[in-house]
Amino acid sequence: MEKDIEYYKRRTEFLEKENQRTLLALEEIVNFDSYFISINENTDTSDIYRRTCSHLNMFTDFDTIVFQNFNRENMFRTSFCMGSHSNDEVENEIQQQIENRSYARAVNDKQCIAVPLVNSDGWMIFHCLYSKSKILGMFIGIHKENILETRHAIPQLISVLMTKTGHFLSLLQKYSRLHDEVRELQVEVQRKNTELKTANMQASFLEEARKQLLANISHEFRTPLNAIIGLLDLMRDSENLTPEYRDYIKTASLSASSIISLIDELLCYVKIKSSESVINLHPSSVREIVETSVSKESAKAHKKNLALEIILSSEMEHGILTDPNLLCFALQKLISNSIKFTNEGKVTVNVDIKDDQSDLTEVYFEIKDTGIGLDAGNFDTLCQPFTQEDTSTTRKFEGMGMGLAVASLIIENMGGTLQCESKFNMGSKFFFTLKFNSCFLGENLK
Repeated sequence: MEKDIEYYKRRTEFLEKENQRTLLALEEIVNFDSYFISINENTDTSDIYRRTCSHLNMFTDFDTIVFQNFNRENMFRTSFCMGSHSNDEVENEIQQQIENRSYARAVNDKQCIAVPLVNSDGWMIFHCLYSKSKILGMFIGIHKENILETRHAIPQLISVLMTKTGHFLSLLQKYSRLHDEVRELQVEVQRKNTELKTANMQASFLEEARKQLLANISHEFRTPLNAIIGLLDLMRDSENLTPEYRDYIKTASLSASSIISLIDELLCYVKIKSSESVINLHPSSVREIVETSVSKESAKAHKKNLALEIILSSEMEHGILTDPNLLCFALQKLISNSIKFTNEGKVTVNVDIKDDQSDLTEVYFEIKDTGIGLDAGNFDTLCQPFTQEDTSTTRKFEGMGMGLAVASLIIENMGGTLQCESKFNMGSKFFFTLKFNSCFLGENLK
């Protein structure tokens, strides 16, 4: 009876100590979660294994602890070994366990298993390290006794701890992969930035070269052409010229003037297209803009015996804020285009106030002719530079096909859209609407 009491007493003391150690172990396992926040780009698997060992030692003493990683070649390789056994002893013992299939059972069971050592006294404890989707490695602990049988809480504690270790290993792999991807992206962004910087430098260089080219064209072409026109005009006024030579000089002068006009159109189109030309708003009179554009083309109409009419609304005295030079240039090109393709009849410029509410004035512009007409379906194509309806048109009517392109681009930049209605051999009508801010005109406005 006394022996039984002594046995139960010792058993009770043992269980109390075991419970205390289990509680401490559980507390350590809970604290192990806080390790997650310290994982960074400098963390490696050895850091995680050392942390795991420190928590293992809270509830049991292993002679040797080994961790193996499962690599990309689907092989287990020892990456961490700490304890009284040498690496060769451990590797030899593991090889023996692989041959007797204990190792494979540990991989498949995904729980603690204990097998006796082959080459010495003691036991080898296995537990697979895994995440939700894959195997990450293997925990191997060498102990003097089979602690899975003598201490019933140990298998669950080891299993919980190794599950957390596997979780941390998985997070570390993901972190490392994301860190590598971020680094690759940073390298790619840096490369793109370098390319962009180089491209910007090249674009800046090309832009400066383009501006210089435009300046050179404007100067180098205009200056001699103006001189040629001036000299031709002086020669034409000479009394010693025969009518034939006077006609030659007149033709040469007109050709030089035509070249200057083409250069003006080309330079205007390029400047507006490259956003170099900024619309400069000034208080302006719609009537004066229209009359100026018509007067500049009246000589061409008179030469072809065409009537050039203006129909203005009675409200045309309204002042508007616009760029008078650009608007006049666009109207001039549209009028010139109508005169060019009209052999008889007239060209009419009709301007009317469509809406005059609050501070905005909506003005309708229309240029109508009795010319050869065109296919309205090709109008969008005709508004592209260097384009005419067919190749024979260029030879018959001359020009580079820039007039409509320049006019359309100016109108578009002012907030309108150039439109066309036309029938073959029955004339064409070009029209658009623009909205302007209203203003008061001073007495001396020109």
